[in-house]
Amino acid sequence: MTSKREALWKLALFIVLVALVLMLRNVPAQAAQSPVVPEVALQVMPQVTSSPGPLLPDDPLQRCAAKALRGDYGTLCSWQRDAYQWAQARGVTCCGAAKVTSYGPWEGCGTQTSSGSRVHTRGCSANPELPFGTLIWTPYGLRYVNDRGGWVKVGYAWVYGRRKRVTSRREVANVDYYTLTGWDTLRNAPFAVVKRTGDRTVWHQKG
Repeated sequence: MTSKREALWKLALFIVLVALVLMLRNVPAQAAQSPVVPEVALQVMPQVTSSPGPLLPDDPLQRCAAKALRGDYGTLCSWQRDAYQWAQARGVTCCGAAKVTSYGPWEGCGTQTSSGSRVHTRGCSANPELPFGTLIWTPYGLRYVNDRGGWVKVGYAWVYGRRKRVTSRREVANVDYYTLTGWDTLRNAPFAVVKRTGDRTVWHQKG
Protein backbone atom coordinates (compact mmCIF):
# COMPACT_ATOMS: atom_id res chain seq x y z
CA MET A 1 0.00 0.00 0.00
CA THR A 2 2.90 2.31 0.91
CA SER A 3 4.74 1.62 -2.32
CA LYS A 4 1.59 2.39 -4.27
CA ARG A 5 1.26 5.80 -2.56
CA GLU A 6 4.91 6.59 -3.19
CA ALA A 7 4.48 5.75 -6.86
CA LEU A 8 1.47 8.10 -7.11
CA TRP A 9 3.39 10.93 -5.40
CA LYS A 10 6.33 10.47 -7.71
CA LEU A 11 4.03 10.53 -10.72
CA ALA A 12 2.34 13.72 -9.50
CA LEU A 13 5.70 15.34 -8.80
CA PHE A 14 6.92 14.37 -12.27
CA ILE A 15 3.84 15.92 -13.89
CA VAL A 16 4.35 19.15 -11.93
CA LEU A 17 8.01 19.32 -12.94
CA VAL A 18 7.15 18.75 -16.61
CA ALA A 19 4.55 21.50 -16.48
CA LEU A 20 7.05 23.94 -14.93
CA VAL A 21 9.63 23.16 -17.59
CA LEU A 22 7.12 23.76 -20.38
CA MET A 23 6.03 27.08 -18.81
CA LEU A 24 9.61 28.29 -18.47
CA ARG A 25 10.34 27.42 -22.11
CA ASN A 26 7.39 29.55 -23.33
CA VAL A 27 8.20 32.68 -21.29
CA PRO A 28 11.12 33.99 -23.48
CA ALA A 29 9.11 33.62 -26.71
CA GLN A 30 6.18 35.58 -25.25
CA ALA A 31 8.53 38.24 -23.90
CA ALA A 32 10.12 38.67 -27.33
CA GLN A 33 6.74 39.04 -28.97
CA SER A 34 5.41 41.54 -26.41
CA PRO A 35 8.26 43.73 -25.18
CA VAL A 36 7.45 45.80 -22.14
CA VAL A 37 8.37 49.51 -22.48
CA PRO A 38 8.98 51.17 -19.12
CA GLU A 39 6.44 53.85 -18.21
CA VAL A 40 9.18 56.44 -17.71
CA ALA A 41 10.48 55.82 -21.21
CA LEU A 42 7.01 56.47 -22.65
CA GLN A 43 6.79 59.80 -20.85
CA VAL A 44 10.07 61.13 -22.20
CA MET A 45 9.62 59.95 -25.79
CA PRO A 46 9.46 63.02 -28.10
CA GLN A 47 6.15 63.90 -29.71
CA VAL A 48 6.25 64.17 -33.50
CA THR A 49 4.39 67.38 -34.32
CA SER A 50 4.68 70.00 -37.03
CA SER A 51 5.59 73.40 -35.65
CA PRO A 52 2.84 75.91 -36.61
CA GLY A 53 3.92 79.08 -38.36
CA PRO A 54 3.02 82.50 -37.00
CA LEU A 55 -0.68 83.28 -37.19
CA LEU A 56 -1.51 85.88 -39.83
CA PRO A 57 -4.07 88.65 -39.22
CA ASP A 58 -7.55 88.35 -40.70
CA ASP A 59 -7.50 91.85 -42.20
CA PRO A 60 -6.22 91.70 -45.82
CA LEU A 61 -3.90 94.73 -45.47
CA GLN A 62 -2.43 93.58 -42.16
CA ARG A 63 -1.98 90.04 -43.52
CA CYS A 64 -0.21 91.40 -46.62
CA ALA A 65 2.00 93.65 -44.45
CA ALA A 66 3.06 90.73 -42.26
CA LYS A 67 3.93 88.58 -45.27
CA ALA A 68 5.72 91.41 -47.08
CA LEU A 69 7.85 92.35 -44.07
CA ARG A 70 8.91 88.74 -43.49
CA GLY A 71 10.11 88.52 -47.10
CA ASP A 72 7.37 86.53 -48.84
CA TYR A 73 7.31 88.97 -51.76
CA GLY A 74 11.03 89.50 -52.10
CA THR A 75 12.98 92.66 -51.41
CA LEU A 76 10.81 95.72 -50.72
CA CYS A 77 11.60 99.27 -51.73
CA SER A 78 12.21 101.54 -48.75
CA TRP A 79 8.91 103.38 -49.24
CA GLN A 80 7.00 100.08 -49.32
CA ARG A 81 8.71 98.80 -46.18
CA ASP A 82 8.02 102.09 -44.39
CA ALA A 83 4.37 102.00 -45.45
CA TYR A 84 3.79 98.44 -44.22
CA GLN A 85 5.57 99.19 -40.93
CA TRP A 86 3.41 102.31 -40.55
CA ALA A 87 0.25 100.26 -41.19
CA GLN A 88 1.28 97.66 -38.62
CA ALA A 89 2.28 100.19 -35.96
CA ARG A 90 -1.00 102.11 -36.25
CA GLY A 91 -3.27 99.15 -36.86
CA VAL A 92 -4.52 100.43 -40.22
CA THR A 93 -7.15 98.09 -41.69
CA CYS A 94 -9.27 97.91 -44.81
CA CYS A 95 -12.10 100.42 -44.93
CA GLY A 96 -14.18 98.94 -47.74
CA ALA A 97 -14.11 97.61 -51.28
CA ALA A 98 -12.76 99.18 -54.46
CA LYS A 99 -12.80 98.82 -58.20
CA VAL A 100 -9.21 98.41 -59.40
CA THR A 101 -8.20 98.91 -63.04
CA SER A 102 -4.97 99.72 -64.86
CA TYR A 103 -3.79 102.19 -67.48
CA GLY A 104 -0.46 102.71 -69.20
CA PRO A 105 1.50 103.37 -72.38
CA TRP A 106 -0.59 100.96 -74.45
CA GLU A 107 -3.46 103.48 -74.12
CA GLY A 108 -1.43 106.50 -75.18
CA CYS A 109 -1.98 108.14 -71.80
CA GLY A 110 0.99 110.49 -72.05
CA THR A 111 3.68 111.10 -69.47
CA GLN A 112 2.15 113.81 -67.27
CA THR A 113 -0.43 113.32 -64.50
CA SER A 114 -3.11 115.66 -63.19
CA SER A 115 -0.99 116.43 -60.12
CA GLY A 116 1.91 117.66 -62.25
CA SER A 117 4.01 114.58 -61.56
CA ARG A 118 5.21 112.40 -64.39
CA VAL A 119 3.64 108.95 -64.62
CA HIS A 120 5.41 106.16 -62.73
CA THR A 121 4.63 102.71 -61.31
CA ARG A 122 4.31 104.00 -57.76
CA GLY A 123 1.31 106.10 -58.69
CA CYS A 124 -2.33 105.64 -59.57
CA SER A 125 -5.36 107.58 -60.63
CA ALA A 126 -8.21 107.71 -58.09
CA ASN A 127 -11.61 109.27 -57.47
CA PRO A 128 -11.50 112.95 -56.36
CA GLU A 129 -12.40 112.08 -52.76
CA LEU A 130 -8.83 110.75 -52.36
CA PRO A 131 -6.43 113.74 -52.40
CA PHE A 132 -3.14 113.71 -54.26
CA GLY A 133 -0.46 112.10 -52.13
CA THR A 134 -2.84 109.65 -50.43
CA LEU A 135 -1.20 106.25 -49.98
CA ILE A 136 -3.67 103.44 -50.70
CA TRP A 137 -3.58 99.63 -50.71
CA THR A 138 -5.45 96.98 -52.70
CA PRO A 139 -4.56 93.35 -53.51
CA TYR A 140 -2.37 94.80 -56.29
CA GLY A 141 -0.24 96.53 -53.66
CA LEU A 142 0.59 100.01 -52.42
CA ARG A 143 0.16 103.12 -54.59
CA TYR A 144 0.22 106.89 -54.22
CA VAL A 145 -2.67 108.86 -55.71
CA ASN A 146 -1.16 111.29 -58.23
CA ASP A 147 -3.64 111.32 -61.12
CA ARG A 148 -7.32 111.65 -62.04
CA GLY A 149 -9.43 110.09 -64.75
CA GLY A 150 -12.73 110.95 -66.40
CA TRP A 151 -14.13 107.50 -65.61
CA VAL A 152 -12.34 107.12 -62.29
CA LYS A 153 -15.26 108.11 -60.11
CA VAL A 154 -17.38 106.49 -57.40
CA GLY A 155 -20.96 105.93 -58.49
CA TYR A 156 -21.60 107.54 -61.90
CA ALA A 157 -19.36 109.04 -64.58
CA TRP A 158 -19.77 110.32 -68.12
CA VAL A 159 -18.70 107.51 -70.45
CA TYR A 160 -18.76 108.29 -74.18
CA GLY A 161 -21.32 111.05 -73.60
CA ARG A 162 -23.62 108.97 -71.41
CA ARG A 163 -23.96 108.98 -67.62
CA LYS A 164 -23.13 105.48 -66.51
CA ARG A 165 -22.62 103.70 -63.17
CA VAL A 166 -18.93 102.79 -63.01
CA THR A 167 -18.74 101.26 -59.52
CA SER A 168 -20.97 98.91 -57.57
CA ARG A 169 -22.86 100.03 -54.48
CA ARG A 170 -20.30 98.23 -52.31
CA GLU A 171 -17.28 99.93 -53.87
CA VAL A 172 -16.18 103.00 -51.92
CA ALA A 173 -13.18 103.79 -54.14
CA ASN A 174 -12.17 103.62 -57.79
CA VAL A 175 -8.42 103.36 -58.43
CA ASP A 176 -6.55 103.00 -61.71
CA TYR A 177 -2.95 101.76 -61.39
CA TYR A 178 -0.32 102.97 -63.82
CA THR A 179 1.34 99.80 -65.19
CA LEU A 180 3.58 98.92 -68.10
CA THR A 181 1.25 96.10 -69.18
CA GLY A 182 -2.49 95.74 -68.64
CA TRP A 183 -3.73 94.05 -65.46
CA ASP A 184 -7.04 92.31 -64.89
CA THR A 185 -9.79 94.45 -63.39
CA LEU A 186 -10.69 93.69 -59.77
CA ARG A 187 -14.22 94.26 -58.50
CA ASN A 188 -15.16 94.62 -54.82
CA ALA A 189 -11.49 94.25 -53.90
CA PRO A 190 -10.30 94.95 -50.33
CA PHE A 191 -9.22 98.57 -50.05
CA ALA A 192 -7.38 100.63 -47.42
CA VAL A 193 -6.19 104.19 -46.99
CA VAL A 194 -2.75 103.75 -45.43
CA LYS A 195 -1.84 107.46 -45.19
CA ARG A 196 -3.79 110.58 -46.06
CA THR A 197 -0.63 112.54 -46.77
CA GLY A 198 2.23 110.60 -48.27
CA ASP A 199 5.85 111.48 -48.92
CA ARG A 200 5.79 114.00 -51.79
CA THR A 201 9.34 113.06 -52.80
CA VAL A 202 8.03 109.57 -53.58
CA TRP A 203 4.74 110.24 -55.34
CA HIS A 204 5.49 113.55 -57.08
CA GLN A 205 8.25 112.95 -59.59
CA LYS A 206 9.11 115.84 -61.89
CA GLY A 207 9.18 115.00 -65.55
